[in-house]
Amino acid sequence: MDPFNGNNRLQDNVMYALDWAIFLRHNISDALIPFLFEWKGEEIYKNMLQPGGDPEEFAYRLAKKSDRNGDQFVVGYEGMLADENEQKKDAFIIKGYDRTQPNGVFLAQLFIPKEKGGTFLLIDKPMLIGTPELPFAIDPDIPKNYQSDDVYFNGMVLNNGDQVGIFSHPNPSVVANGIKRYLRSKVSDEKSKQLSGKFELSVAPNESGGTFYNYTLKRTVEEELENPALKMWENRNNKKISITCKYGDEIVFPESTESNDSSTQSEENLSASNAKTEDQLLVEKYSPWDKSQLDAEFFRLVSIPNARTNIDCLKQMSALIQVYESNGWATPNTKNQRTPQKAKSGCASIILWIIVIGIGSLMA
Repeated sequence: MDPFNGNNRLQDNVMYALDWAIFLRHNISDALIPFLFEWKGEEIYKNMLQPGGDPEEFAYRLAKKSDRNGDQFVVGYEGMLADENEQKKDAFIIKGYDRTQPNGVFLAQLFIPKEKGGTFLLIDKPMLIGTPELPFAIDPDIPKNYQSDDVYFNGMVLNNGDQVGIFSHPNPSVVANGIKRYLRSKVSDEKSKQLSGKFELSVAPNESGGTFYNYTLKRTVEEELENPALKMWENRNNKKISITCKYGDEIVFPESTESNDSSTQSEENLSASNAKTEDQLLVEKYSPWDKSQLDAEFFRLVSIPNARTNIDCLKQMSALIQVYESNGWATPNTKNQRTPQKAKSGCASIILWIIVIGIGSLMA
């Protein structure tokens, strides 16, 4: 059961609020100041609430009388919850609502604060606690807006087996989830034994960037390096996974292990003339095909269950469309044409075809 009832935009906003709370609290020894975030379309208004009293009651009063005509809001604060052993633990409390839906979502993230453990530490994954009722009446005049833009992604594979993933989205939480899906899909693929174990993640700069954005990327990579799927790949292949993550030209996460190649060599590899993207390899595969063969492949891809969230399927479809367009042929049952966009990775400027990948479960 989907606790968000198909409201992908609310899911993105709730995860953004949780990541914001983690960012604010990770390096301080004082309790998190309660906050209320309001969204009107893509605009976000951040309200820091006065400590003391009931933060939810205060936040709901503000949200109800708000003149911003927003459609979604999230309240976040610090509290205590019992863990599986009935021991009280510090927790981030995050409750998100859409003014057009009768129920919201209540998430909690247990953690050990810096002042208690010496080092800030998250405990397990976010937990779904419940689906609380909207604290006031549904507003029938607000249009429903449940869809959100997926993360933009493109992947490159170098001849030595190194992997490059390029991402773009204004919400760092969406990019973080895209990175998780990318890394896990790579190490779980049937061809994963051919990987070198080295990944370079490049996030395109945007106006939402800053310390919060960079911290979220860094934390994501740190967590993924401990993910069971990545650890299993290391044990199975007797190799160590090494990850570099860049936001524009800024390195936000250094390689996790000592590398016998310098970062300069990595950039040289990225722009080397003998490196081919996965898209290029697929385009070479499809280029000799006639239109009937392309049509058959097109229908095969769109018939695959969950094709929208299957990275390999999306890459194949992207390459297929390029071959259609290069021959001047229309794709079956489709009117929208893709356009190339530019993205930067290190010093290399790459023309890439945007692939949209779905965001996975919020509990990933």
